[in-house]
Amino acid sequence: MRDRYADFQAKKAGVCIIGMGTVPEAAAFRDRLEIPFPMLVDPKQVTYRTLRMGQARATSLTNPEMLISGAKSLIKGRGISRPRQDPFQLGGAAVVRVGGEISYTHRAESFSDIASSHELLAAL
Repeated sequence: MRDRYADFQAKKAGVCIIGMGTVPEAAAFRDRLEIPFPMLVDPKQVTYRTLRMGQARATSLTNPEMLISGAKSLIKGRGISRPRQDPFQLGGAAVVRVGGEISYTHRAESFSDIASSHELLAAL
């Protein structure tokens, strides 16, 4: 999303990331990855429950897909950090219209299941 942020702005769409961490953790993440849009924190996972984001099974943490994803992250220099919040919480993405109508939701089925910028732009 960072690399396509101008495309979202051209469609007059706001972009934000919601995470479970603390404000300092979110700020450090934003700065490290040079994210140009706001990051919000939801340590009580209210947003995740509202959007019905799923939970991974314990075996998901050691499946080959997860291990490969972690290895790729290390190779790219991003590192892997110890989870400080709910390590089983899966993420997702949503397009929320003015007034609060949710017109598109992507609920991750695994940790590496991330909605593409193309999907989100099309949903706008």
